[in-house]
Amino acid sequence: MGSTKSGPSPTLWDAPLAQRQSNGLLIRRFRVRIPRGALSGPGQRHFGSVQLMRNVSLSTDCQRKAPMEAQLALNRVEEFLAFCERSIALQQASPSGYSRGVEWKSIENEITNRLPIIERIAAELDQRLADLLRTSDFATHNRNKLLASRELRGVLEHSEEIERILGPSGPKMSADQFHPWIWDHASALWADGYRRAAVQAAATALFDFHLPAKLERARDTRGGADLMGQAFSLRDPEVGAPRLRLPGYDRNADEKSWKSAHEGAMHLGQGCALAIRNLTTHDLTEPEEQTALEMLAALSLVARFVQDATLEWVVVVEL
Repeated sequence: MGSTKSGPSPTLWDAPLAQRQSNGLLIRRFRVRIPRGALSGPGQRHFGSVQLMRNVSLSTDCQRKAPMEAQLALNRVEEFLAFCERSIALQQASPSGYSRGVEWKSIENEITNRLPIIERIAAELDQRLADLLRTSDFATHNRNKLLASRELRGVLEHSEEIERILGPSGPKMSADQFHPWIWDHASALWADGYRRAAVQAAATALFDFHLPAKLERARDTRGGADLMGQAFSLRDPEVGAPRLRLPGYDRNADEKSWKSAHEGAMHLGQGCALAIRNLTTHDLTEPEEQTALEMLAALSLVARFVQDATLEWVVVVEL
């Protein structure tokens, strides 16, 4: 009936206000002709929640954490350890046991500058060593840093042997690498120990704010299951019912894969809306940490499906 509109989906905030309020922005895939004024009246959309939705993070910076390079980490630890040893040696060589010479000050600057990266390496391998590095040891002249660095060096030097003895640890997933739509809303509550509230806040943000915004709607509090069913429906878009289409799948070239991708995204999102969003809202039981992390991971995948999808909608042409 008309030309297909493709390309990156606009968001509610990309369009000027007048354009956001236009009936023609509802859906832009198929052209239909309707009598003038047929869409006016009670069915028109309103955007009174614009300011509220601006407060929801829509960051798209989803970088993946690179795995630690053991040899590079070992080099940095050995360099840091050498500065700690030299600092302590200068203190011990001083008649008063208290040195503030030029060389000592230079070494202290190096220790201070290198400490953040050593702390990050330690936190990845043994939180106890990271805590020891942060312990104030002014009176003992960097001795805590020296001891922690020596242990850290040993862990890095024997990492392969440790893995052979204990077995592979398996892949790890860092929570701060979850989709920003999820972790930005969960992180503060999670840090305070409120796991259920963290999951509920992330799920609510996804289904009540981000998903409706992707579909060019105001806030929707119906729970998300209905909206996910509409968004990834296999039916063509209709007036008032836009669709989300996942990239990399061509319906004409491989309809079976296209159908599997969109039905899968739809059912996964509906499952998360019902089993995660709704239950964490009404059931105040605190989940185990592993369970809560898996909930966030599932929500993160749904968020990526929604963000990556292209919006298909109908151009309304008034006669």
